[in-house]
Amino acid sequence: MSPLLILASASKARRDLLEQLSIEHVVMPSYINEELFFNSNIKELVQSLSIAKAESVLAKIFLKQDDKIRNIKA
Repeated sequence: MSPLLILASASKARRDLLEQLSIEHVVMPSYINEELFFNSNIKELVQSLSIAKAESVLAKIFLKQDDKIRNIKA
């Protein structure tokens, strides 16, 4: 089983790039409002956005798993 790459973005350009490179991936947009983030240090801004998007997608994954478990028990 190959590693799963999750694209936490709705960007068609990023998706197209991954497809051109034949990189298997799943699109799971985080819908983080990037306008709420500000930092004059670009490195810190990118890190903050990356963490927020990863946490958002991780929460979606756990919620889906939790729903599956509840449906099995029902």
